[in-house]
Amino acid sequence: MVGPELEAALQSVQGQAVMLVDDLTDSRWTLTVAGRALRQAGAGAVLPLVLAQAG
Repeated sequence: MVGPELEAALQSVQGQAVMLVDDLTDSRWTLTVAGRALRQAGAGAVLPLVLAQAG
C-alpha cells in the first residue's frame, strides 16, 4: 500500500511508466512488493533500477 502523498503524486502520471530506484538490494523482494503497490496505485509500468547488489 502506498501512502497518501505518493498516491496523490501518482494521479498526475496515471497509466504511465514510473522508475523505481533502490540503492542496495539483496533478494529483490522489496522491489517486487513496492512495484506491485505502485501498479495497484495506478502506475502503468514500474521500471526497477538497482544501484548495487549485496552479497
